Amino acid sequence: MEKQVLPGTMLPYAEEGGSAFRPIRKMLLQAGGFSLSQLCSLTGLEGTTIQNWVKRGWVPKLRIGKRYDERQTARILLIASLRGGLQIEQIAALADSVNLPQGGGSPEQENEPLLYDCFVRTVFRLSMEEGLTGQKIAQAVQTALRGCGEPVPGFEGRAAQVLAVMAEAYFAAQLQRRAEADCRALVSGFF
Repeated sequence: MEKQVLPGTMLPYAEEGGSAFRPIRKMLLQAGGFSLSQLCSLTGLEGTTIQNWVKRGWVPKLRIGKRYDERQTARILLIASLRGGLQIEQIAALADSVNLPQGGGSPEQENEPLLYDCFVRTVFRLSMEEGLTGQKIAQAVQTALRGCGEPVPGFEGRAAQVLAVMAEAYFAAQLQRRAEADCRALVSGFF
C-alpha cells in the first residue's frame, strides 16, 4: 500500500484527535509560527513560490514578523494540495468564501485550519472508495463536516459546496498525473 501523507505536506498522515491539522498546530505553537524555511521543509515547496503566493494575495500577509501563522499555513497547504486541479486564484477564492457570513460581506473568521481538516478527512475517506461519484463525494463531505459547527452563519452549507469542488479537483489532478505517467511509459519505446 502506498504511504499516505497529509495533502500539501511531506508528513505521514496521522489524524490526531479527529484533526489532521492538530500536529501542524502543535509544531506552529512550539515554534511561535513557521519560518519560511520550516514551511518549505513541511511542504516541499520553494521559498520563492510561497513568497509569490503571499505577494499576489493568495495567502494572507504575514502578521507576526517573518513567521507564518495557522491561517497562512493552512492556506498554503490547501493551495499545495489543489494546484494540480485548480488555478491558484480559484483555490484562494474558495478558501475565502468559507470565511464570509451568509450573503457575503467582509470576512469574519479565519476558517482555513478547519477547512483543511475537513478537506483531509474528505479525501482520505474517498481514497478508500471504489468509483468516485458525486453522491460519494457528497456523503464524504457530510461525514467530514459532522461536528464542525457553524463558525459563521452559513458555513456548513458553503463549506460542503467548497469541499466537493476541492475533492473533485484533488482527484482529477491525481488521475491526470497517472495518465501522464502511463502515457510516458507507453510512448517511451517509440521515441
